[in-house]
Amino acid sequence: GEADFPEDSLERKLTEADKLLEAEKSLKKDIRDGEVALEEHTIDTIKHLTDGQIHDLLHLKWVEPIVSALQSMPDEVVAGLLSAVKHLAEKYSVTFADTEQSIVNEQQTLSSMIADLTGSESDIKGLTELQALLNKCRVKKSMLQKMFPQQGQTVPEIRFKGFSGEWEKAKLSTFLEVSEEKNSDNFYGIEDVLSVSGDYGVVNQIEFQGRSFAGASVAGYGVAETGDVIYTKSPLKSNPYGIIKTNKGKPGIVSVLYGVYHPIKGRTDSSFVQTYFESDARLNNYLRVLINKGSKNTLLISDEDALRGEVCFPSYEEQQRLSSFFTSLDNLINDEVNYIDQLTRVKSTLLQKMFV
Repeated sequence: GEADFPEDSLERKLTEADKLLEAEKSLKKDIRDGEVALEEHTIDTIKHLTDGQIHDLLHLKWVEPIVSALQSMPDEVVAGLLSAVKHLAEKYSVTFADTEQSIVNEQQTLSSMIADLTGSESDIKGLTELQALLNKCRVKKSMLQKMFPQQGQTVPEIRFKGFSGEWEKAKLSTFLEVSEEKNSDNFYGIEDVLSVSGDYGVVNQIEFQGRSFAGASVAGYGVAETGDVIYTKSPLKSNPYGIIKTNKGKPGIVSVLYGVYHPIKGRTDSSFVQTYFESDARLNNYLRVLINKGSKNTLLISDEDALRGEVCFPSYEEQQRLSSFFTSLDNLINDEVNYIDQLTRVKSTLLQKMFV
C-alpha cells in the first residue's frame, strides 16, 4: 500500500497521482451527469412554460438588452453636444456682449441722425416709431437708476406719490427662500425645460432655442413655478457672476446649474426682484462678494449662499407699484419692436429715395 513506500519516493508520488486522477474522473462524470440532468430539466421546464412565463423570458432575453443599449446611447451623444455647445458659447460670448454694448452706444447717435432726415409723411412716421423705441430704451435705463436708491443710500431720487421713508436694508434671504422641489416624479418632461436669457428672461428652452439640451433624465431637475426667482450660475460678459430673473411664464424645470427661490408671501413681489437686478452694476455688486470662481471660470456658490448678500427693498406695496410701472414700460418697448418689419421696409424705401 501507500504506507509501504517512503514519503519522498517516486512510488509514493505515483500512487498519490493515481488517486488524484481517479478523483478527477469521478468529478468529471458527476459534472456530465449533472449537465445531462440540467438539460433534461430545462427542456421539461420549457415544455411546461405558461404564456406569461414565455413572454417574460423573451422580454428578459431580447427586449431589456436592446432597451438598455438604446438608453445608454443618448448619454454619449448629449455629452458631446453639451461640450460643443459650451465651446460655441465661450467662443461667441465676447462678440455677443460687444454687440449689445455697441447697440447701446449707437442708439443716441442714430436717434440724433433720424431727427435730421426729411421725407414723405409715411417715411417720417416710420422714423418716428424707430426714434420712440430708442427713447423708451433710454428711459428704462435711466429709471432703473433714479427709481432705486444709489449705492450707500436708502431713498430713491424719483418716487411714486404716497410712498415715503427709507427702504429696508436686509439680506436677500429675508425676501426669498430656497426651493427644494425636484422633478422626482417626472411630472415635467424635456418639453418643460426652461432656460434663462439676459434679454428675454425665463423662456422655454425648446420654444426659444428650437431644441432641448437636457440629459436623458430630468428627474433631478428643480421645479420652477410661475413667480419663482431663478439664479443662473453661468458667467456672461456683462454679468460675470450670473443673472437673476423671475419666471413670468408657465411652470417648468431647470437644471442643477440654476438656483430656484420662492418669494416670501406678502413680503416680496417676485417681478420686482427681477427689476431690481436688471441694473448690471447693482447685480454685479451684489454677487461679487458672494462668489468664488473655480477652474474654467465656474461659479462656486450654493443656492443658500446666493441669498446672503444685502439688498435694499421698499415695502411690498411699493414693490408692486414699481413692478407694474416697469412691466408697462417693457410692454411699450415690445410694442415698438413689433414695428421692426415695417421699419425694415422704411429703410429699403429710404435707401431708394436718398440715393436716386
